[in-house]
Amino acid sequence: MSRPQGRSGQGLSGRDPAMRANVMQTPAAARLVGQAMDRIRQRLGSSGQVDVHVRSPDGQVRAPAVAEEIAEQLRAGGVTVHVVHRHLRRSDPSR
Repeated sequence: MSRPQGRSGQGLSGRDPAMRANVMQTPAAARLVGQAMDRIRQRLGSSGQVDVHVRSPDGQVRAPAVAEEIAEQLRAGGVTVHVVHRHLRRSDPSR
């Protein structure tokens, strides 16, 4: 999937609503979010807290989009969520 360019000429990340919608239209992303939500709910029930890490090859589009979707669904269920995108704005996302 190619990354659309923003007004500044920089590529948009998965935090951008249009990019997130594009990623979430894929069956693999929707399936991944569903599986993650099942596992998160199981773990939240026992401790009330869980760390979730989402990775993708470049960490710029898919991982942020999936992480934001998971966060939104958790918030809709009344869970307090804190999201940190570690790889956004890095020149070398593999670090």
